[in-house]
Amino acid sequence: MSTARTCHTRPLAQGTSRLPAIVLTVALCSTAALCVSTPLHAQAAPAPQAITLAPPPESLGTNTFGFYAGETKQQIIAAIGQAAVLKTDGDILEINAAPKPDPNFDTFLLIVAPKQGLVKLIATGKDIEDDAAGKLMRAQFTSLKADLTKLYGEPGDVFDFINSKSTLKGPNQFMISLTKTERSLSAYWTKKDFGNQITSISLEGQGLGDDKGYLSLEYEFAGIHDYLVSTKPKK
Repeated sequence: MSTARTCHTRPLAQGTSRLPAIVLTVALCSTAALCVSTPLHAQAAPAPQAITLAPPPESLGTNTFGFYAGETKQQIIAAIGQAAVLKTDGDILEINAAPKPDPNFDTFLLIVAPKQGLVKLIATGKDIEDDAAGKLMRAQFTSLKADLTKLYGEPGDVFDFINSKSTLKGPNQFMISLTKTERSLSAYWTKKDFGNQITSISLEGQGLGDDKGYLSLEYEFAGIHDYLVSTKPKK
């Protein structure tokens, strides 16, 4: 996966964070069938059922940095360690580690609902510097979009354009036009379920000035709708 150091999308502390989550599936082994020809009194007692904890498929962990839909804050912190927590504020958790780390991302912001568990994950890529013309930004965006396409299929929407009224159309004004939101560089995947209860994915290029920016990768999980409904102010 491709690509910012400080959590630029964070609503909390300076620097984004991530929360790891681990989901284990319990598999029950069936007992052996009894031999009909053996007298009842001679039958051996059925072997006790063996419980095996099977980790989720590897693909699920690597796609979402080892975080899983529905995880609690306790599960996430247990997986990454308390030292990785940058800040926690209500349902928002900011961290700088993940169960399945990616060298291109170093901070994560997670929304963990009291009832639904993990419902949203925002991964912030490392800063892309000295790139006023946006060549590195475009290259990393294209590479990560290709990786995501292999996993989830073609994105439903891709936006790569500058606003017609923008005055920042010079060859070295790509990053500043992103910063001033006069340019769009994004891709969106939306459907009912991509696995791991993922319902939508977005990849966006963000600007941080004249020659610096970063990529953000966002996942929403199945519980997000119920969570948003539950937090909507009542009239």
